[in-house]
Amino acid sequence: MRFIPLRKSESEERAILLMHGSTQQHYDKEHPLFKIVKDLPMDVFSVELPGHGESRFDSQKTPQDYVTLFLEEFTRQMQSLPYKEINIVGYSLGGLLGLKTMELKNERIRKIVGIGTGLFVNKERARIIRSFFSEKNFEVMNQTSEMRRIHGARGWKFLINLLHVIFDPTSPLFLDKEKIKGTPSKALIIIGENDEPFDAFGTAKKCRDYFNIRCVVIKGVGHFEYFSKGVKQLPDLLLPFLKEGGKNL
Repeated sequence: MRFIPLRKSESEERAILLMHGSTQQHYDKEHPLFKIVKDLPMDVFSVELPGHGESRFDSQKTPQDYVTLFLEEFTRQMQSLPYKEINIVGYSLGGLLGLKTMELKNERIRKIVGIGTGLFVNKERARIIRSFFSEKNFEVMNQTSEMRRIHGARGWKFLINLLHVIFDPTSPLFLDKEKIKGTPSKALIIIGENDEPFDAFGTAKKCRDYFNIRCVVIKGVGHFEYFSKGVKQLPDLLLPFLKEGGKNL
C-alpha cells in the first residue's frame, strides 16, 4: 500500500487521504475528487490500496487477511505521518476500508467520508453484482488484460473473490458495531439513490438506526456516476463536513 503525495499546503497539522475504489489505481491531480478538496488547508495524499497498481497482495490469502493487512499497513504508514489530524475520503471499496479505520479508535483520524459506500446489500443486488464482477463477465467485456495489468496475473482473481465477500449481505467485513463504540472519528456516507450494488435507503436506515453515522442520499446518481453526474453535488456535501468543527478551516 502506498501513500502518494498530491499537494502540499501551508498546514503542518492536517492531511486528507483519498482512497480509490476496487479495480482502480490511485487518484492523480486530474481526478474530480482531488479537484474538490485541493483548496482545503490540508496536505493531500492518494492511497493506493493493496492489490492495486504497484501495491501487490498475496493472492493466496483470504479476504479477511486482506482487511487485516490493510488496517495493519494503514496504521504503520499513518504513524510515519507528522499530522495531528487525518481525514479520509474513499470511494466504494476505499470508503468501506476508510470506515473500517474507525475500529482503530485512533484520535488522529478526525473525519471519514464514504462516497458510493453502502452498509446494506440485499440478496438480489448481491447476486447481480457478483455476476458483474466475475471472471466470465470481464472476459465478455474484453477487460481481462487490463485487470491483469492493474492487479497482477493472479491478483485480479483474488480481487474478484474479495468483492464477492464484500457484496455478501452477511459479510463480517462490514462495520462491527461493538468495535466502533467510543470511536473519536466522525463519519459521513454519501450514496446515490440509483447505486447499483448498494441499497441507498437500506444503507441510510442502517446508518441511522444501527451505527449512528450520518448518511445523505443524492438523487439520480448510480454507482459509477459520482464523479460525472453527481460531481456537482459532492462539494456542497463533502466540504462543509470536512470543515465542521475545525479551527481555521
